[in-house]
Amino acid sequence: MFGKLLTRARSLFKSSPSPAPEPVEPSQKSNPSTTVAVNSTAPEPPVEPSEETERETDGTKEKTLRYEEGDFTFTMPLEEEERLVLQEARKKYEEAKLQMKDDDSPWEMNQLKHLKAMQYWCLQIYYRDRAQHFYKRREEDPEALEMAVRYCEKQIAYAPMAIRANRMNPQTKGLPQHYGYKQLAIIHEKQGRFNDAIRLCKQALEEGWKGDWETRIRRLQQKRDRASSGN
Repeated sequence: MFGKLLTRARSLFKSSPSPAPEPVEPSQKSNPSTTVAVNSTAPEPPVEPSEETERETDGTKEKTLRYEEGDFTFTMPLEEEERLVLQEARKKYEEAKLQMKDDDSPWEMNQLKHLKAMQYWCLQIYYRDRAQHFYKRREEDPEALEMAVRYCEKQIAYAPMAIRANRMNPQTKGLPQHYGYKQLAIIHEKQGRFNDAIRLCKQALEEGWKGDWETRIRRLQQKRDRASSGN
């Protein structure tokens, strides 16, 4: 009985965060509507993610992800696909809780904490995958670059929530690379928008995302200065 339970439990935890694919080196930026409030206190046990109806526009009810943990509050409007991604992640977590309700061994508790964090980390992966998908198609689809930028911006707007999810996960060791920051900085660099690219790199560095941000900032500053001097 325990062997079957363990096998089933392990099958539910295959969706660990995968390393972020490397952006391709060398738009007008919109700001997804997010609200973040945070202080430096240690995280408390989080509440479950909730979807709230905020308003009705043109007959369509807008759903919002709202997360509260101590003094940290994060809200972000959800499109239907994003809502379904969260719903699937939540389903996996609830299935795991049922499978392991009579077993509180350290391994099972570790896996449950991991999957609970994945309820929030799942959108980090989703935005990365969509941005990468559209960026690869930029030469064949005239709208693909705009869509890639859009999902990079969404992933960047989601960064505070992703950082929180990373801290919740006992199976992570620091923040990984952030595809959205890096790819959007590359896009801005190719467009000659060096100050925008530098700003993104500095923001990623301050938030603690893995990457060669300091090297990029120096290189971008040099390119900006050369462009300004006409050399």
